[in-house]
Amino acid sequence: GFYLPAQIVRDAQAHGVEIRPVCINASRWDCTLEPIGEDGRFAVRLGLRLVKGLANADAAAIVAARTDEPFASIDDLWHRAGMPSAALIQLAEADAFRSSLGLARREA
Repeated sequence: GFYLPAQIVRDAQAHGVEIRPVCINASRWDCTLEPIGEDGRFAVRLGLRLVKGLANADAAAIVAARTDEPFASIDDLWHRAGMPSAALIQLAEADAFRSSLGLARREA
């Protein structure tokens, strides 16, 4: 598209849309809508496709591996999803471990 994803996200936030970050335990490949409470409103969950350099196959492995239970740690993700170290670095740089595991980029 014409606009960068970051520009679209900023515009949506400026118009009152709740944007939730990329998360290893909640994001799918594409961005999705998540309900907010019981009032019929939705938040936008950013998708794994926004992680720079992350392959679709690696994202699919993440989604498939977490169907039974969420990932408890980076090591858990690495073992259960068979992530290459390059993909883990890409996820860390995208801050995908913050909302689920409470790890900032540098910690991850």
